[in-house]
Amino acid sequence: MFFGVGQLFCLNKMLLLFAQIFLSLLFLIISAEILINSSSKLARKIGISPLIIGTTIVALGTSLPELVVSLVAVVEKQPKIAIANIIGSNIANITLIFGVAILGGNLRVGTTKTQINNLVLLFVTILFTLACFLFEKIPSFLSLFWILIYFVFWVWEFLAGVHGREGEDKKWFQEEVKKQEKQNFGDVFLFPLGLAGLIFSGDFFVKKIAFLAEILGISQSFLGLTLVALGTSLPELATSLAGVFKKEAKMVIGNILGSNVFNLFFIGGIISLISPVSFRSWGPLLFLFFSAIFGFFVIILNKGRVVGRLWGFLLCSFYLFWIFYLF
Repeated sequence: MFFGVGQLFCLNKMLLLFAQIFLSLLFLIISAEILINSSSKLARKIGISPLIIGTTIVALGTSLPELVVSLVAVVEKQPKIAIANIIGSNIANITLIFGVAILGGNLRVGTTKTQINNLVLLFVTILFTLACFLFEKIPSFLSLFWILIYFVFWVWEFLAGVHGREGEDKKWFQEEVKKQEKQNFGDVFLFPLGLAGLIFSGDFFVKKIAFLAEILGISQSFLGLTLVALGTSLPELATSLAGVFKKEAKMVIGNILGSNVFNLFFIGGIISLISPVSFRSWGPLLFLFFSAIFGFFVIILNKGRVVGRLWGFLLCSFYLFWIFYLF
C-alpha cells in the first residue's frame, strides 16, 4: 500500500511534532538536573540531613518541571493541563517511582522524620482532594493558605535537617564531609542557565502538547494526567534510582514525599491563585487519594526496616491499573 502525498505530509508533521515534544522534555529534564546538582552539593556542604535534602532541596529541584509546565499552561490558558499535571505526577511519584525504588532493593524506612513527612503528605492530599470536590473553582484565600503552609513546612524541614546533623544523622554527616571536594563556584553560574532552560523548554513543551491534543482530538486533561505527568516526573525517577544505587534511602523517600507536598500545595496554590481552576473529575481525584493512602501504609508498616519487594510490585501494579483506567 502506498501513501499519498497528503498522507506522507501529515505523517511527517506528526513525527516532527513528537520529536519536538521529546527534545523539549529532554531539555527540561537536563535543565532541572543542573539546578538539582548545584543545590544538592551546597546543602551537603552546610551539613543538612539526607532526608531533608530530599524533602526540600532535591524535591524542589525535581519538581521544577511540574512547576514550569503548570505555570506556562495557566499563562497559555490551558489550566486543565496544569492541574492534571500535578495530580498525575503525584500518582506516578507515589506508585510507579516509589515502587521502582523499592524493587531496586535495600530501601530502609526511617523512624522519625520520615514518618512525620509521611503524615504531612497524607494530610495535604486529603485537603487538596476535598478542595477540588467542594469548590467549583479554588478560591484565592485557600490558594494563599496552601502556599503559606508549604513555606512553614519547608522552613520546619530545613531546621529539622540542621538539627539532625547533631543527632541521628551525625555519623552520615561526618562521613560526607570527608568525601566533599572544595566548593565548585561554577555551580553558581550554572544555576541561571538551568533556570532559563527550564522556562524556555517548559513553554515550548506545553504549546506542543496542546497542539497534539488538538490534532488527535483528545482532552488536555488526559494528556496532562498521562504524557505530561509522566514526563515531568522523570527527574524524580532518575533521582530515586540514583539514590537507590548510592544507598541513600532517606534521600529517595524524602524526594518522593517532598515533591508531592510541593506539587499539591505550592504549585496547586500558585496556579489557582493566578487563574482559579476547576477540576472535579472523580476518577483522578480518587486515584490521587488512594495512592496517598497506599503509600502512607507502606511507609508506616515498614517503619525502621527495609521495604519488601512485594510492596514495590503492588505499587507498580496500582500505577498500571491507573493507566488502564485512563485508557
